[in-house]
Amino acid sequence: MILLPDHLAAGSDAQDAGVGEAIDWLAANPSHDEFRDRLSRVLERAADVASLERVAREVVPLIDDRGLLADTAARLGRFAMTIRAYDLADELFESAYIASGGTDLTSLYAQAQALLQIGRIAASEQRARTVVAEARDYEIKRRAYALVARTMHLRGRHEDAARLLETLAALDDPDYVEPDTLLLQSAVLVSLNQSGLEPLQQLKRLHPQSLAMHIVTGRLVEEASLPATLLTGPRHASTLESDHAEAAAGQARTDGIGDDRSQAPRVSAIQVGSFSDHDNADHLASDLREAGFDAYIETVHRDGRSLELVLVPVPGGSAEDVALVFSALEGAGYRGFPIY
Repeated sequence: MILLPDHLAAGSDAQDAGVGEAIDWLAANPSHDEFRDRLSRVLERAADVASLERVAREVVPLIDDRGLLADTAARLGRFAMTIRAYDLADELFESAYIASGGTDLTSLYAQAQALLQIGRIAASEQRARTVVAEARDYEIKRRAYALVARTMHLRGRHEDAARLLETLAALDDPDYVEPDTLLLQSAVLVSLNQSGLEPLQQLKRLHPQSLAMHIVTGRLVEEASLPATLLTGPRHASTLESDHAEAAAGQARTDGIGDDRSQAPRVSAIQVGSFSDHDNADHLASDLREAGFDAYIETVHRDGRSLELVLVPVPGGSAEDVALVFSALEGAGYRGFPIY
């Protein structure tokens, strides 16, 4: 789920004039003995897009210590991803990777994720393939492998993506086969006009307590076909005929996972964000709408304060419908949890 910390969501609290002055000092004194310590304090206090961009543009290029440069750029890149400043994250992670001498494959993988968000899918795949080829850490290698499959899927190479995901799913171990991988595999199979239920059954078996499983086993009351974009990935989907979506939904209603339909709670939407500041909520909702989701904002009151929830409705009436919406959100870089 994409949630900004409270100090980011509260716009007035994030505008700290002292941070601006500290950035001015850093830009003017890159060789000062106190530069490293003051930079660390600025990174801890900078909590808004303007401060992030100022540090990235005015301070990072002045850092001549490669280790400090790599650490700083990677840290700023993670923050940029959190606030969905993907273009800036791309630049920062590339700087971190280069400054590390090509050893920081975590930053290279993160850059691949940022590139995916801004639509540079081929570049994203290239970075992910480099991670697969060079990483010794099996977890990041596996995640990069799944990202390669996702880029293939988004570029319409569904059969290639299906083969990669089948290799990952064949590990058949909850420590190595993640829910996201199985949800993506289900979406890819549907794109090939095949049943996407087998990965969902594996998900139920390997991760019975996972958030994804709670979504998959939810039952909806209303029936509706899914937009084609939800079947292939929201931003760069290749076109599918609507009857593919309806056929998948019909099969899922006949062969769906779970036995007790009458007792299952209704999933009305997936919550993607929660903010105390309306502008932040509106920004996320706008991003989601541009990505093809029918996002909306709902105000709730909790513990004496108002929160703006960013919600994506869940169309359809089957377990596969819910899984596909969740998978599409994951493909666009968003996480969430069900609202009943």
